[in-house]
Amino acid sequence: MNRWFIPSILLVISSISVVFINSLVPELTSKHLLSIFLGFVVFVTTARLPIQQVFRRPWHLYLFTCILLLIPLFLPVQIRGTSRWIPIIGSFRLQPSQIAFALIGISISSLTVKFSKDTAQNIKSTAKQLGLIIIPTLLIAVAPNLGTAVFFFFCMSMIIFFSGIPWKHIAFLLAGVICFSYIAWLFLLQPYQKQRITTFLQPSQASQNETYNVRQSLIAIGAGGLSGSGFGKGSQSQLRFLPEKHTDFVFAAFSEEFGFIGSALLVLIYLVLSLYLLKESYSIQSLEQKYFVLFTSTIVFFQAMINISTNIGLLPVTGITLPFFSYGGTSFIAFGLIFGTAQNCIQKEKRYSLLHIV
Repeated sequence: MNRWFIPSILLVISSISVVFINSLVPELTSKHLLSIFLGFVVFVTTARLPIQQVFRRPWHLYLFTCILLLIPLFLPVQIRGTSRWIPIIGSFRLQPSQIAFALIGISISSLTVKFSKDTAQNIKSTAKQLGLIIIPTLLIAVAPNLGTAVFFFFCMSMIIFFSGIPWKHIAFLLAGVICFSYIAWLFLLQPYQKQRITTFLQPSQASQNETYNVRQSLIAIGAGGLSGSGFGKGSQSQLRFLPEKHTDFVFAAFSEEFGFIGSALLVLIYLVLSLYLLKESYSIQSLEQKYFVLFTSTIVFFQAMINISTNIGLLPVTGITLPFFSYGGTSFIAFGLIFGTAQNCIQKEKRYSLLHIV
């Protein structure tokens, strides 16, 4: 069970993704298949590494990732006015912010344990941990990639939360987030980023162009009804009314063709995967590995829910993809690293028994 559950779930999600992406954008099918293949190669490779060695050099991983995040900022190649990718071979580009979730997740899990051993959990140690999170967050934000940066900060902060941070520190953190958000709104956010937020908060005052993406997404989901319009028969997606139908709004396209029943089953798959990781984390003795598995459960659940929430208009559009489903090369490699490490922690680490018979 421990050995096959995660890869089986990932295989189900990615198989559905291949068939569906082939229906939406057949010209991207071969590249999508290659991305999935690379993701599984990374997953299998990572799952077989000596797990203690993976967490042994957190500072090396941290510095390497920060350097990786800096590289796109100095490259002349830009896509849609952003510097988020590193050209590799041909049309394949690496997005460091996606890889950062895996590598920084490992390093923060390990360093959190180290800090808690060296000193008591006081405000100083909490500030050090937050400082380590803020640096890569800012590097992601200046790309600019605000949605990913906010989600990155949230996921990494959850590792500190899992370590037993006092509630007064959480209150201090929330106060800092509120202050920073105010400063960011005044001085850091670009006009288009502010527009996304104001459009979400006041849709009645926004122009039709500003709300077009979300409106088309809601139309597609509503058109699906209970059982959907049928595979390959979604008018919004197949006739290209729905923008970014294979990436940001892939859930809306899927809901149109498979309806409430199909989309509910897809949500259930993500929920089951997240709950499985949560359950397995409690039987892992190593704290750093426990924190990482909890982090994996967090990122699966919240990334899926954020993507779905943007599709149904509950959150502003962020560009957060649906894990192992949306089209995108680097995201499959990143999730291969994340799930492979989590699989390694679950199947190899000494474990507590969840059932105690007295």
